Amino acid sequence: MSEPGRMKRIFRKIGSIFDTLRAFVSNLFFLILIILLFSVIFSGEESVKVPVGGALVLNLQGDIVEELTQKDPFAAIMASDSRVAETRLRDIISALDKVKEDERISTVVLNLGELGYSSTAHTARIGTALAQLQEAGKRLVSAGNFYSQEQYYLASFADAVYMHPHGQLLLEGMGTYQIYFRNLLDKLKVNMHIFRVGTYKAAVEPFIRSDMSVAAKEANSALLGTLWQQYVETVADNRNLEVKDIRSYADNYSELLTRTQGDMARVALEQGFVDELLSADEIRNRLIDEVGERENDFRQIDFKSYIAERHKAAKSSPDKIGIIVARGEIQMGDQPRGTIGADSLVELIKNARHDPDIKAVVLRVDSPGGSAFASELIRQELELTQQYGKPVVVSMAGVAASGGYWISATANEIWAAPGTITGSIGVFGIFPTFENSLDSIGIYMDGVGTSALSGAGNPLTEIQPEFENILQANVENTYQRFINLVSRGRNMQPDAVDKIAQGRIWTGVDALELGLVDKLGNVEEAVASAAELAQITEYEIQYLEKVLTPKEKLINEIAENLAVYSPRPNTAVSQDNSVGMKILNPLLRAIGILNKLDDPIHTYALCEMCTVH
Repeated sequence: MSEPGRMKRIFRKIGSIFDTLRAFVSNLFFLILIILLFSVIFSGEESVKVPVGGALVLNLQGDIVEELTQKDPFAAIMASDSRVAETRLRDIISALDKVKEDERISTVVLNLGELGYSSTAHTARIGTALAQLQEAGKRLVSAGNFYSQEQYYLASFADAVYMHPHGQLLLEGMGTYQIYFRNLLDKLKVNMHIFRVGTYKAAVEPFIRSDMSVAAKEANSALLGTLWQQYVETVADNRNLEVKDIRSYADNYSELLTRTQGDMARVALEQGFVDELLSADEIRNRLIDEVGERENDFRQIDFKSYIAERHKAAKSSPDKIGIIVARGEIQMGDQPRGTIGADSLVELIKNARHDPDIKAVVLRVDSPGGSAFASELIRQELELTQQYGKPVVVSMAGVAASGGYWISATANEIWAAPGTITGSIGVFGIFPTFENSLDSIGIYMDGVGTSALSGAGNPLTEIQPEFENILQANVENTYQRFINLVSRGRNMQPDAVDKIAQGRIWTGVDALELGLVDKLGNVEEAVASAAELAQITEYEIQYLEKVLTPKEKLINEIAENLAVYSPRPNTAVSQDNSVGMKILNPLLRAIGILNKLDDPIHTYALCEMCTVH
């Protein structure tokens, strides 16, 4: 027998084994999907039992967002435990509004250990809903091992705040920090060509500086001072303390800790921030005494189960107010939920304009901006809706800055929360070239063209002076367009707009005084105002969202089902707070932002410093 013939059969056999293995894995994966599908279907049929006289456990998980991010289907299924958890703000508010009228629920237990990032505006909105529960006669109890600053803001609304005897409550204040790349880029011989208008437009600083500019520090300090004042005033009022007590706790914590020989829990207790130091078992027994016992625990229903209970059908009305959420960076094209795509958002606005039942549109903005061109495409579509006779009201959430303000500028009305971060009316361009980087490793590019701009925009060659002039002229022109839009939309003189623009960021309170917004309030007030502008009194609220394909819906349902049954750590410390993630997150965020800079003419209205921690 020849050697080639034998080898051929061996390889054929190996190929057959791999084909069989591949078919087995595919079939197994399909079987798992079917099993999960049935589990989703049948789990949805279970009736939700709300304990009479029991407690709602408000166990918020992950970041508080306006719109849930559309996850990658395979990542969602195969790695559900590593997903960044999110809870939608409107689900929280809907549940708390329902509890106000629900005689079955006597107590709300705040279990905030898994709460991640929540903007100042979002946290304040939840706090308002909690205060309304107290006014309705509901008892609020907060129970936790540890409290982060954001978690404690909500806990402070409770009638009783319990913490573990070995726990801690640390108020770090507020800050905004950025990682700077200039020296790294110099070492890599990367040329960052920056074009900008606006003294306070700091989004490009990480690429051209090694520290924060004086102008950026000035603007950020003023912003943080206002937000921190809002925080300490609310907590002081909730806990019957003085504002100076809250500030002293944050500023002199080391000294206070020395007095208790390092006992962090005792510091919080002695300073009046918590009411009692209790273990989990002691808290459970306390709640059993208050609301009764069921299955060796206090009578309770968790947040997700409670919102899953079928609501009574609301009165039907032919007139509707359409709410469109604009969350995330603004990019070109069609983008998934959780990011704003010019094409996808324009499509939603267009549908609202042509829907005869929708009488007005409320645009709920939670965006730091992005592509200037994409922002203008969205704003134009909103203005067409106004010209069509339908009012457009903007409701600003945590952030509505730069491009987020651009799309809002010409609305009929703009509403903001006191803690909304807005403004940042400025423009920049960024274009990196790598000719020196390639030169350092012996790689060169050469060629010929027919005109002065042949090869312009090639990042592997030196930027032509003509192309630099084009980019700078475009940035200056775009900034002037931005100023004129705000001038027209806010009925202000362009010079007056320019004085408060220059890329500077403002809180909602400041923006109201400056005329950049009309009123302070939440989305509910914005909806009511839109109805008034549309001259309707009875209406339904309809959220207009990007339509998911049947496959995407199935994947989402399976992923959510997996998330429900996946074990989760009961801790106040987010995975993002680990030392490794604190090092990696700034780098990953910077890379992620660069990856989303897709404007066709390299011009951006983006506020990179608008996330406050």
